[in-house]
Amino acid sequence: MALQYLSSYSSLSQLITILCFYIILHFPFYSSSSSFHVSSTSTFTPITSPLIIKQGKEALTLITWKSSLHTQSQTFLSSWSGVSPCNHWFGVTCHKSGSVSSLNLENCGLRGTLHNLDFFSLPNLLTLNLSNNSFYGTIPIHIGNLSKLITILDLGFNNFNGIIPHQVGLLTSLSFLVLASNYLRGPIPPSIGNLRNLTTLHLYENELSGSIPQEIGLLRSLNDLELSTNNLSGPIPPSIGNLRNLTTLYLHTNKLSGSIPQEIGLLRSLNDLELSTNNLSGPIPPSIGNLRNLTTLYLYQNELSGLIPQEIGLLRSLNDLELSTNNLSGPIPPSIGNLRNLTTLYLYQNELSGLIPQEIGLLRSLNDLELSTNNLSGPIPPSIGNLRNLTTLYLYQNELPGLIPQEIGLLRSLNDLVLSTNNLSGPIPPSIGNLRNLTTLYLYQNELSGLIPQEIGLLRSLNDLKLSTNNLSGPIPPSIGNLRNLTTLYLHRNELSGSIPQEIGLLRSLNNLALSTNNLNGPIPPSIGNLRNLINLYLYNNELSGPIPQEIGLLRSLIELDLSDNNLTGSIPTSIGNLVNLMYLYLSHNKLFGSIPQEIELLSTLNNLELSNHILSGPIPHSIGNLSNLISLFLQGNKLSGFIPSEIGLLRSLKDLDLSNNNLIGSIPTSIGNLSNLVTLFVHSNKLNGSIPQDIHLLSSLSVLALSNNNLSGIIPHSLGKLGSLTALYLRNNSLSGSIPYSIGNLSKLNTLDLHSNQLFGSIPREVGFLRSLFALDLSNNKLTGSIPTSIGNLVNLTTLHISKNQLFGSIPQEVGWLKSLDKLDLSDNKITGSIPASIGNLGNLTVLYLSDNKINGSIPPEMRHLTRLRSLELSENHLTGQLPHEICLGGVLENFTAEGNHLTGSIPKSLRNCTSLFRVRLERNQLAGNITEDFGIYPNLLFIDLSYNKLYGELSHKWGQCNSLTSLKISNNNISGMIPHQLGEATKLEQLDLSSNHLVGEIPKELGMLKSLFNLVIDNNKLSGNIPLELGNLSDLVHLNLASNHLSGPIPQQVRYFRKLLSLNLSNNKFGESIPAEIGNVITLESLDLCQNMLTGEIPQQLGELQSLETLNLSHNNLSGTIPPTFDDLRGLTSINISYNQLEGPLPNLKAFRDAPFEALRNNKGLCGNITGLEACNTGKKKGNRFFLLIILLILSIPLLSFISYGIYFLRRMVRSRKINSREVATHQDLFAIWGHDGEMLYEHIIEGTEDFNSKNCIGTGGYGTVYKAELPTGRVVAVKKLHSTQDGEMADLKAFKSEIHALAEIRHRNIVKLYGFCSCSENSFLVYEFMEKGSLRNILSNKEEAMEFDWVLRLNVVKGMAEALSYMHHDCSPPLIHRDISSNNVLLDSEYVAHVSDFGTARLLKSDSSNWTSFAGTFGYIAPGDFSW
Repeated sequence: MALQYLSSYSSLSQLITILCFYIILHFPFYSSSSSFHVSSTSTFTPITSPLIIKQGKEALTLITWKSSLHTQSQTFLSSWSGVSPCNHWFGVTCHKSGSVSSLNLENCGLRGTLHNLDFFSLPNLLTLNLSNNSFYGTIPIHIGNLSKLITILDLGFNNFNGIIPHQVGLLTSLSFLVLASNYLRGPIPPSIGNLRNLTTLHLYENELSGSIPQEIGLLRSLNDLELSTNNLSGPIPPSIGNLRNLTTLYLHTNKLSGSIPQEIGLLRSLNDLELSTNNLSGPIPPSIGNLRNLTTLYLYQNELSGLIPQEIGLLRSLNDLELSTNNLSGPIPPSIGNLRNLTTLYLYQNELSGLIPQEIGLLRSLNDLELSTNNLSGPIPPSIGNLRNLTTLYLYQNELPGLIPQEIGLLRSLNDLVLSTNNLSGPIPPSIGNLRNLTTLYLYQNELSGLIPQEIGLLRSLNDLKLSTNNLSGPIPPSIGNLRNLTTLYLHRNELSGSIPQEIGLLRSLNNLALSTNNLNGPIPPSIGNLRNLINLYLYNNELSGPIPQEIGLLRSLIELDLSDNNLTGSIPTSIGNLVNLMYLYLSHNKLFGSIPQEIELLSTLNNLELSNHILSGPIPHSIGNLSNLISLFLQGNKLSGFIPSEIGLLRSLKDLDLSNNNLIGSIPTSIGNLSNLVTLFVHSNKLNGSIPQDIHLLSSLSVLALSNNNLSGIIPHSLGKLGSLTALYLRNNSLSGSIPYSIGNLSKLNTLDLHSNQLFGSIPREVGFLRSLFALDLSNNKLTGSIPTSIGNLVNLTTLHISKNQLFGSIPQEVGWLKSLDKLDLSDNKITGSIPASIGNLGNLTVLYLSDNKINGSIPPEMRHLTRLRSLELSENHLTGQLPHEICLGGVLENFTAEGNHLTGSIPKSLRNCTSLFRVRLERNQLAGNITEDFGIYPNLLFIDLSYNKLYGELSHKWGQCNSLTSLKISNNNISGMIPHQLGEATKLEQLDLSSNHLVGEIPKELGMLKSLFNLVIDNNKLSGNIPLELGNLSDLVHLNLASNHLSGPIPQQVRYFRKLLSLNLSNNKFGESIPAEIGNVITLESLDLCQNMLTGEIPQQLGELQSLETLNLSHNNLSGTIPPTFDDLRGLTSINISYNQLEGPLPNLKAFRDAPFEALRNNKGLCGNITGLEACNTGKKKGNRFFLLIILLILSIPLLSFISYGIYFLRRMVRSRKINSREVATHQDLFAIWGHDGEMLYEHIIEGTEDFNSKNCIGTGGYGTVYKAELPTGRVVAVKKLHSTQDGEMADLKAFKSEIHALAEIRHRNIVKLYGFCSCSENSFLVYEFMEKGSLRNILSNKEEAMEFDWVLRLNVVKGMAEALSYMHHDCSPPLIHRDISSNNVLLDSEYVAHVSDFGTARLLKSDSSNWTSFAGTFGYIAPGDFSW
């Protein structure tokens, strides 16, 4: 470096010496004396010339500048030495006059500034080219000192900054000015307009701002103007139209705004026009059509709007037209077909509409056509097939309908075809197989249908194939295996069926495979293991079956694997542990079983693991703690058991953990407190016990905590209040006790708090009022006491407040009225007193208000009229007085209104008359008065209304018949008069009609026979007269019919036989005459029959003995005669009988009901006899003789019959044994085969055939003592067969239970107890045969959401009644009493009509009278009669 500087200084020294000598020669010394004057000028010659001086001055200027440059630059210019720059100085060119005329240092890597370059000292410089170096700093203002003759100034591609000095405008001879690709900022100086000789102006790639000066229009010689890639703003100046010689205009990538000036059309010499990537708006000017020499037109990425002008078709020289990413609208002009030289046409990302013009097919030179992301409609024109040079065709994201034209197959040069996101329909044309150069084919998100053509396999160059989101059907063609270059295959969201072809394994280059959301079935082919480059595999949401192949473990590049929502079975393959790059594993919603493999621990990169909704069992593996990168772990909806492993606490990256709906036991591990990143924790619906761990407060990121539906006990920890991020807390359905901790008030972000169904006690803490973000609060079904805190009024965001089923007392605080966002308020079933606060009227958003089952008094506040959005209002079972609010249905949306069991008075509110939204009304048991004729209107949605036990009067309105949805109408115990309107028969959905205890008169309208759904008709205790209309026989679903205590007369109609489901018939206290119709015997379901206090005559029909389910019978106070029919001996279910005050005679049947009947039930007859106090004993002598004689005859006749039966049984047993294994042995303790009952077809072989030898596919349930099968016998009868479990040695597992069930059911018969048809006990099979119950067990119905919805409250009430009647019969009417000991929802079976039948008597026991009994639990934990514990 020192030597370099010395070299520079030596050159300077030489230049200084020359300059000094020059001064001496031109300014000689003169003496004062003339004698000393030397006149030698004429003879003396100077040692140098002016040229040398001039060159020395220029050399000094350049060397001075050189010395200011960076060291490496000085080295590069080492040739710059000596006194003459014209002497081989690099980059320096001299004029013939010897002066420097050109300085060209382009692309020399020089670094430095221009500040030390004295432009004034280079007076003859014509060219200065410093481009493509690293010069920096500002362009000095003394650049204006350059020669006025300079023509070329090129400072481009450097690092100059600052502004362009206006002194540039002094260089008036410039023809070439390039300052491009620097960091220049500020405006373009207007003085640039002085450069009238300029032909090239390049200012692009700077940071220039401001507007383009109008003076630019003065540069009339300009050929090339490039101002692109700056921050220029404002409009394009119209003066630009003066540049008539312009061939290139680049203004792209600025911030220019406004419209494109019309004057642009004056630039007729223009070849290239690029205005793209600005903010230009308005239309494309039609004058653009004047630019006939234009080859390139780029207007893309602006905000241009309006139509594409027709004049665009005049640009016949155009090669490249790009108008994309604007707001252009309207159609593509057909004139575009004139652009025969066009190779590129980009119109994408506009708002173009209409058809693609046929003329597009004239552009035969076109290589690239992109019309995507518009609103183009109409079919793809077949003329597109003319574009034989096309390599890219993008029409995606339009609204193109119709078929893909066959002509698409003519585009043999095509590389990229993208028609996705349109409305294309029909099949994929087979001609697509001609496109052998195709690398990309996107047809996704259309409405394409039909098969994937086999010809797709001809596209061997294809890299990317996406046919997803269509309606394609049929199988995946095996020819797809030919596409060996394929990296992406998306066929998801179609209707493809069949199996995944084995040939898929040939696509060894595949990175992405998506076949999800189809109807694919069959197994996953093992050949999938060949896809070693696969990164993503999506097969979810199909019908794939079979096991996950072990070969899946060969896909070692796999990052995401999703097989969820299929029918995959088997265990999770252990080879899955080989997928060491896997980040996402989704296997949820299949039928996988077995345990979670230990190898899962090898997936150390795993972020998301979803194994939910399977049949996985066993424990959660401890090794799961090795998955340190896990973010989401979903194992819910399985049968996992055991404890939650403490190693779960090692998953410190975990954000989402869901272990819900399993069989996990034990306590929540304290290590869970290590999961500081956890956001959601779901462990609800398990069998967890113990307390909530104190360390739960360490989960500082927790947002949702769900521990509901477990057996958690203990208190809610105070530390829970430290979870500052918590938004939802679910603890419902546990056994948590203690008080609600006041620290819960610290959870300021909490929006849901659910503590429903625990054993919490104490008061509601006032700190609950601090939870101002709360939307939902449910504290119902606990043991909370005290009053509702007034601080609850602070919860202004609350939409749901449930505090029902507690022991809260005190009044409802006024502050409840502050909860103006409240949608549902339930305070029912407490001990709340006081009145309803008037402030409740402020809750304008309330749709549900439940205050029932409290001790609220006072009147209903009139302010409730403001609750115009109320849909459900329940005020029942309180002490309310006063009137119902007059405007209770002001909003017209009230659906459910119940206020029964109060002391309300006054009339029905008028607003209810027009409240057509009502579907349920209960106002019974009040003191409401008023004219019922006027108070009610027509309710199209009404299902249930009960106005019973009030003081309503007037007549029934015919409008009730227009309530087309009505199923229950109850207006009993009022003062209603008049006739039953016949229009009531139009309410054809009516199921219950109760008009009893009124003052109704007239006849029963025959139109009631149109109510085919009616099962409960109660109109007793009125003044009805006339006959029973025969049309009532149409009511085949009738269960209860009560016409008692009227003035009805005439015969009981024979149509009673059509009441196939009738349980009770009460016609008592009328004036019915003639005999009891024998057809009543056809109503075999009848349990209660009351015909007392009529005028019936004749004998009791023997058909009444067919009423096997009959429990109570009252025929008293008639004129019946004759004897009691012997068929009464079959009425084993009869529990109560009254035949008093008739003319009956003869012996009483030998039934318990008669034996236990009081004398008052038998008195005042003609000659009844029997062993009853008050009756004479029957004379049995003659009868005994007759019986003895009859017995002798029967014995004689039975001898050949018994022989025949014995032979038959012997022959049958030989046949059965010959079909069985020869080694079958008869059990010594009870080798018998007994089938009895009413059906002779109950034979062993039929049972074996009906169950297909107890095949598991016929299994309908499994219990503690056996497995139940469904069997269809040759006669068509369907029975249930319980096959008892056997031990390994073939012995019956529980002989005691077997005997117990037979003994229990053999002696009893009741409509609510399942019937035993027979049994078999032998070494091969031991089973019991029952009647088949179509609806299955009560538990199954309640566990199925859809069935439970159909199982309405009426049916449920009947089930409860049926169970109660069965238990009552067993406990009180059986001798000795029978105790079931295992009543549960599993053991209550329902027939096709939802009638309950008690089953499973394997644990039953008979009680001996006068003995002490102690019962242990047996079977499942069900209901045990209270009296069965001890007495």
